[in-house]
Amino acid sequence: LLEIIESVPLVLAAAAQEAKERSLGHVVQPVLDRATRYFLHPVDLMPEMTLGLPGLLDDTYLVFRILQVLEEGPEPLVEWDLDHPTALIRKLLEHSVGQQLDAISSLAFEEVADDVRQSWGAEPLDA
Repeated sequence: LLEIIESVPLVLAAAAQEAKERSLGHVVQPVLDRATRYFLHPVDLMPEMTLGLPGLLDDTYLVFRILQVLEEGPEPLVEWDLDHPTALIRKLLEHSVGQQLDAISSLAFEEVADDVRQSWGAEPLDA
């Protein structure tokens, strides 16, 4: 579990680099930035400043959920198997915390949805 948590900065950096190399940085970076801000913010759904290491579970889950969604595009961004670590962390979270993090993940993508669709060759949605 500690390895999974410690991998987050490396995974985020690799995803950002791959997006940049594929000219997808303008679409992917805002979503990665949102995940990074949540990961670095000490006061969130499970604050690491009071909970210690368990407080990083929600941060790690959010990052991995966002990366999972990025892997669902027409071409996977980094081709990592994130299902196992994400499922493991989800089981450790309270149900309500997991639901809130899933909503935060969805919101991150809604904010850049039209850019993502255009990059993937789909038509933008009218609001």
